[in-house]
Amino acid sequence: MRRLTFLAATSLAALALAAPAHAQDTGNVLTLASEQVTTFVRNFNPFSQTSARYTTQDFLYEPLVVFNRLQGNEPNYRLAESYELADDLMSITFTLREGLKWSDGENFTADDVLFTYDYIKQFPALDFISITPQIASVEKVDERTVRFNLNEANSLIANTIVGMPIVPEHIWSEVTDPVTFANENPVGSGPMTEITRFTPQVYEQCRNPHYWDAENLSVDCLRMPQLADNPQVLAALAEGSLDWGTSFIPDIDNTFVAQDPEHHKYWFTPSSLVSMQMSQISPDENARKAFNDVNFRPR
Repeated sequence: MRRLTFLAATSLAALALAAPAHAQDTGNVLTLASEQVTTFVRNFNPFSQTSARYTTQDFLYEPLVVFNRLQGNEPNYRLAESYELADDLMSITFTLREGLKWSDGENFTADDVLFTYDYIKQFPALDFISITPQIASVEKVDERTVRFNLNEANSLIANTIVGMPIVPEHIWSEVTDPVTFANENPVGSGPMTEITRFTPQVYEQCRNPHYWDAENLSVDCLRMPQLADNPQVLAALAEGSLDWGTSFIPDIDNTFVAQDPEHHKYWFTPSSLVSMQMSQISPDENARKAFNDVNFRPR
């Protein structure tokens, strides 16, 4: 398999779904550096921001919509086939795709969405995107349609809502302590839900047998070797035991690409750690007046 490296904190979903077609020639396994840890702990709780494996979000629990910030926030519909904001911006309605199933074969319906939002309200520690205070209520319109009623008008609420993973009611309704629940054998909605191998040094995550978009997947499994730090990632890329990774490589054209120009590729996201921000706080009264003037403020 070709060896590629991405040098930006991009979505892992994008890495997996963009896997090169030639992966099928080598057994459909993509080996990637998903995170740098000293040991893997079997935790796939999608609400955990500190303990869950990095391949939990998106791969195990697919979002309703993915907004592509590199393409003007263009919506790429996943579990949802559409959404619509009310004219007064006080509600938003999502329509799920027809025939969605969880990885265990159970139907994925609007009830799962309602359950998830009731669940995070019941257990506030799960609400890692702080969405609950923004929502007045969530109602089921029909088996495939859910309406979120808001406390305040919000034209960008879709971007926030899709950040909350939807979990299966028939599984999580039996979980009494979801904050500490490790979810070792997950039932998910994403493209890679089957944990076929798990050790402290490596784990493998394979295709969801009921994934709605399976025909567009180019790989069958992801393999995540345990790599503790940046030097180990660089060494794995150089020796060819790693296909894709995110890492800083000094003098990349000479130290990495030159080793195998045909296969060693990289991509930088159009962003930078260097930025300029204008403070609207000033001890000068007239300056404060200027910043309060919408005709003066940069837009």
